[in-house]
Amino acid sequence: MKKMFIASLVGAIIMFVWSFLAWVVLPIHANTYMYTPGQDAILKVLADNNLESGTYGMPSAPTKEEAMKVHESNAGKSGAQIFYLKEIPAMGPGMHIAGIIFNFIMVFAACMLLVNNMGGSFFSRWWMVMMFAIVLIFGEHLMSWNWMGYSWNYTRDFILDTAIGWGINGLWLAWYLGRK
Repeated sequence: MKKMFIASLVGAIIMFVWSFLAWVVLPIHANTYMYTPGQDAILKVLADNNLESGTYGMPSAPTKEEAMKVHESNAGKSGAQIFYLKEIPAMGPGMHIAGIIFNFIMVFAACMLLVNNMGGSFFSRWWMVMMFAIVLIFGEHLMSWNWMGYSWNYTRDFILDTAIGWGINGLWLAWYLGRK
């Protein structure tokens, strides 16, 4: 269990550092979010409508049944998905601590899968970790692109981030957990 804890803790730190590099240093997320010069006017309209923080799909309607009809009648027309925050949170220590904890839980889950299937070569252990990335890529990023209309820039950037981050982490886990 000590070995799993160490593997997960170091893996969580690797993922945290990778996220920093992907978002701040490298150009991976340079085009994840698009810019519009009309952002101030759009934000003012949203604020003036007294929205609660949340995710909005437009056009929509108050009930599920009405929303389905609105969606069908607006096929081929413009729409928007808005992740709205009344107040943008400061990126303080709590957010970073939560990120490390979430990374730890993800890496621990990957370690559990890996430890229960430890046979094989370094490559097969690394590939097992990459299966975790593939589930995330197809189950989250590509499903959101397919069903929710996420832009390809957004989707592509998160696919790269996920594949590279788990690839690096897989090298660590395959080596560390494969040691006798």
